[in-house]
Amino acid sequence: MNFGKAFTYLLHDDNGLIKIGINLVVTLVASIMMIFFGLGIIVFAAQEGYKVQLIKNMLEGEEKPLPSWDQWGKKITQGFHVVLANIVYNILPLLVLCGALIPAVTAALPLFDIMETDPETQEIFFTDQDKAEAIFTQIGTTSLPFLYLTPLLLIYYVVTGALVNLATVRYAQSGQVGEFFKVASLWGGVTKNMGATVQWWLFSVGAAIILGIANLILSAIPFGAVLVTAVQMPILGHLTGQYGVLTHQMNQPSDELHTPRFEV
Repeated sequence: MNFGKAFTYLLHDDNGLIKIGINLVVTLVASIMMIFFGLGIIVFAAQEGYKVQLIKNMLEGEEKPLPSWDQWGKKITQGFHVVLANIVYNILPLLVLCGALIPAVTAALPLFDIMETDPETQEIFFTDQDKAEAIFTQIGTTSLPFLYLTPLLLIYYVVTGALVNLATVRYAQSGQVGEFFKVASLWGGVTKNMGATVQWWLFSVGAAIILGIANLILSAIPFGAVLVTAVQMPILGHLTGQYGVLTHQMNQPSDELHTPRFEV
């Protein structure tokens, strides 16, 4: 896999800036619709479908894999499948996380009854310090399940992230939403190609860190954060596409291995 290429390939497409510009507008519209209408999920699904098409283009050996913004219906449908799969994989840990946090949140509610603000300094203080200390002790005690669960949830997300990543590659190839839920087959594919999987994870985390830093820097200018979000999907999607190409090459018999259709 080529980490730098996930960033630079955008510059080698003659229409790359136009496509990214459209994605910038789509990202902005999605943000606005999510805030005011709750319909941003539709536009977000279109972006996920765009990423699926990017991966498919890479698997088919397109030299300039960044898709055009057309066939919106197809992109939305494919994107909804990806969104649905992510919801299914994430709903259980979210429920567990909420269940672990509810006791701590409930224990913290009485703090509001003894909390006041100094009118001169605007500092918050507690009218009953002993009661406040008792409440904080209870919050600490009820937070223990959450602390114990955090490492397990981290492991869960690392594993399911790899499963969904491979499933997205297979879905881009077959177009069958059932690819996301063939857990045994996905686990076999991930473990069989463990080296590529670890490399994909490291590259994805590295890209996320770089994009996060860029977001902090550019958030000071108008639409800077939206621009970072707009390029995030093509970059991370390219890394998934590279992973798909690499695992395809690794799983070919040596006597059938031809020149790679897409350079990774």
